[in-house]
Amino acid sequence: MDLKDRPFAAALAPVFWPIENLLFLRLSYPDSRKDELLESSLGTLGLLRAIVAAPTPVLPVVLSGARRVRALKKLGFRSAPLILLSPPPDESPCFRHPEEPEALLHPSGLELAALENLERGLNPAEVSLTAALLKHTRGRPLTERMLSLMSLGQERRFEAAARAALLPPPFLEALARGRLDLGNLMAMESFFAAEKEEVLKLFLRVGAGSQRRRQWLEYLGDLRLRDAADLEKLLTREFPPDEPPVSEGEVHWRLFRMRFPKLAETLQKRRARIRELRLPPKTALSLDDSLEDPEASLKIRFSSPRELGETLERVREGLAEDGTLLKLFETEWD
Repeated sequence: MDLKDRPFAAALAPVFWPIENLLFLRLSYPDSRKDELLESSLGTLGLLRAIVAAPTPVLPVVLSGARRVRALKKLGFRSAPLILLSPPPDESPCFRHPEEPEALLHPSGLELAALENLERGLNPAEVSLTAALLKHTRGRPLTERMLSLMSLGQERRFEAAARAALLPPPFLEALARGRLDLGNLMAMESFFAAEKEEVLKLFLRVGAGSQRRRQWLEYLGDLRLRDAADLEKLLTREFPPDEPPVSEGEVHWRLFRMRFPKLAETLQKRRARIRELRLPPKTALSLDDSLEDPEASLKIRFSSPRELGETLERVREGLAEDGTLLKLFETEWD
């Protein structure tokens, strides 16, 4: 089967090029759902846009359409329509392809590849890969449109995104799946490689949201600075690999206890004293965990005025028995 037998439309007259004789830039990240949709569309409609590539002394390098080429190859096509864009005559090469050192690309080609990639909407891993590619064009100002499409906007975030592309594959996988974000990686930049790996294991294990991850990284960062803690050993001890699954709340409590040991001990005592009150089943007494607010709250659920009256009477009796309520407001740090 050859693509010349299928309909396609292109703005320029392309040449048909063997799919096997193409080089690719590392810009897209596998997404099985999107790939299946693309394969279905290509199988039904054919290719509606030609592939765009830059000529090099070795092989053309695809600038736009890498996912389409991979889908065509999976569907059994041997060739694809290709538009070759030569660089401006006044440009010097700035990028050497990692697989073919003789394949040199120019800044305009890299920018075109980045812009085409950004237009389709990227996951955070692909944003990092794109930022790393654009690093090779420095000296040429990044357009506001590019920074806007990358949702970075700041030079510091752009540099951090480019560095993230150099991390081991599990980190890019976590970025693509939403188990990490760029802010998390920036917070971990001072961590040792082994510490980053343990943090990643914890995030993959629990699957917490971005705000919760940010809070945990603040705790861990403080532990490194305050106690010079070895996070690799600390996390391995607190969260053994062979431990049964733990909840997000349990992970938060353990990290909170490591960061604020005295405060955690005080909260444990308070909770124990609340249990000692033996309040009716439909009541809940709570105090501010930060110990900054001296107020307590009492929540009562009832289905009739009579039940409310009986519950209030039992609460009054329970609180008056031995002064246990007063002990709840004592802050004991020793």
